[in-house]
Amino acid sequence: MALKTSRKMVLKKIAKLFLENNALLTPEVTFFFSKEKNPLELVNNGFELVKNNVISIRDLENIDTWEKIKQKQIHTKKGNEKTFANFSPTKNTTNRIVQYSERIYGKQDLFEPELLNQDTKSIINEPILRNFEPKVEIIKDVFTPKKFRGTVDDFVEYFQSRYKKLSKILKIRQELAASQKIASIRDGEKTAIIAMITDKRTTKNGHILLTVEDETGQQAVLLNRNNKRLMEDSQAILLDSVLGFVGTTKNGLFFPDEIIWPDVPYKHQINYADVPVYAAFLSDIHVGSKEFLAPVFKRFIKFLRGEGTKEWEKRLGPKVKYVFFAGDEVDGIGVYPKQENDLLIDDINEQYDVFASFINEFPDDVTVFVIPGNHDMVRRAEPQPKIPSSFANSLADMDNVYLVSNPSLVRTHGVKTLLYHCTPMLDMVNHLPMHTIERPADIMREMLRIRHLSPIYGERSPIVPEKEDHLVIEELPDIFHGGHVHIHGFNKYRGILIVNSGTMQSQTEYQKQLNITPTPGKITLINLNNHLTRHLEFYK
Repeated sequence: MALKTSRKMVLKKIAKLFLENNALLTPEVTFFFSKEKNPLELVNNGFELVKNNVISIRDLENIDTWEKIKQKQIHTKKGNEKTFANFSPTKNTTNRIVQYSERIYGKQDLFEPELLNQDTKSIINEPILRNFEPKVEIIKDVFTPKKFRGTVDDFVEYFQSRYKKLSKILKIRQELAASQKIASIRDGEKTAIIAMITDKRTTKNGHILLTVEDETGQQAVLLNRNNKRLMEDSQAILLDSVLGFVGTTKNGLFFPDEIIWPDVPYKHQINYADVPVYAAFLSDIHVGSKEFLAPVFKRFIKFLRGEGTKEWEKRLGPKVKYVFFAGDEVDGIGVYPKQENDLLIDDINEQYDVFASFINEFPDDVTVFVIPGNHDMVRRAEPQPKIPSSFANSLADMDNVYLVSNPSLVRTHGVKTLLYHCTPMLDMVNHLPMHTIERPADIMREMLRIRHLSPIYGERSPIVPEKEDHLVIEELPDIFHGGHVHIHGFNKYRGILIVNSGTMQSQTEYQKQLNITPTPGKITLINLNNHLTRHLEFYK
């Protein structure tokens, strides 16, 4: 009994160490530690390797990393020289990657861009900017402390922050301006409440029964199956979202007549640039992967430089002055089991160096924004801080590159762009029967309606329980740019342009298992002066 108690205490200490170092302790890794004789010593060795920049905090989420630490395949030499069993730096890596990809997919000249459903004559007539000067403002770049306690109080503060922010947005609505607290509701009176959804289920009679709560208590809310509009609305209700309800209480049940989302106001002000400048939107480049489409990416760079073969692309490419990357710029290391079998570059620093070498080929007057995704070398839990210079020094040193957090909000020539990798889309689509992952921009529209980027807590997309919920969409953008699912999508919702920019990676074995068909090589361009949108297809 004493031995079991001691083992339990050790595992608690390990869990505390992971929390203090802002690392995610997965069930698989916990089980691995439970079978080890000296797990605490192993954990201390792991965090020492992170401290010495031999591996990243993300590597510690992978059981393969701990197996290598146990077998002493990862260590630090004297003089702090980094050594990883699979690291194999190669000279002229960029050329090697391009040549490998060309052998499989063909040379870059094969990938002539096609302008989808657009008149090319209007492009030729548009003016080209001379002596361009970028106008950039970072409105929101989430900086978070490195350590969290992960106590009950932290979670309470986090959800209180979410509730307060979304309540403030909802109270702008006339119907909810005089909303009451749940504890003040009286039977038989028509009233309005603002509450967080904590449970949702279907009764045996086919009604939808919600449990909602605010700071004063809980309330059962019944959506009658005979009310067609409410039943349709119920399909979009997600757990942990904050909504408004207008209705009447009877015998302890709240019967709503109307459900109100935080949503985007109809009169939302849209901003435009004062000059005809274009922005390009890309995501999920996955440099380092064997499936990285290097020739297609090179062909895009050729387009930016005005070196295309068609007159319209020679005119359009040089008008692009801003390029946004919405995460997963590299394939990463140890993101999933046996990933090393899918890599051409197994050194994370070298992956970022190669990505930087591509960016270095961009025209000098192009400004680049880069956020992390779930494959980048930051913590997995959101919000994710910007990619650290210790892994991406070559990027951080570039004057025209901004490394910012996931999510972040930036202003370019007066136009606001919300950048978010959109990892929670795969969680959300499982609870939104009217949507499919093949139309990612529609799911991003639901994020705007809910005014939250990751509403469902506790599923596959981990969230850091900070004192403030940084994933609430407080300030509305003009453009909402995402990625993650490798499927190009576009939508427009109440004036906001929604772009999911696809990928520069061909279909992986993992995607085949999930029956996901990516749409690589599709890039969206937006004229910030009039929000005219053009979609280019480089890879068919």
